[in-house]
Amino acid sequence: MTRSIRPDAKSISTPTPAAAKAWADHLGCSVAELRIAVRAVGNSVERVQAYLEALKRRDSAAPDDHTPAAASAGSLGQPSNGHAAAP
Repeated sequence: MTRSIRPDAKSISTPTPAAAKAWADHLGCSVAELRIAVRAVGNSVERVQAYLEALKRRDSAAPDDHTPAAASAGSLGQPSNGHAAAP
């Protein structure tokens, strides 16, 4: 049985794995992400939600490795040390 979260809860308490899972499910994150968030901002539901939302925004804004900007000078036929290749 999964422990339910009180809708009016102001703080996160995870004394058991089941409680941590219930909070993670409620907040839409993994238990590991929940623990990181609580360590970073404390156990306030409001602060943890804001932290997790900021992480999601940051992750969705990060460029992937397949963008043209990710190409290095070395991949364009020149050494990555800034010197021209020897003929």
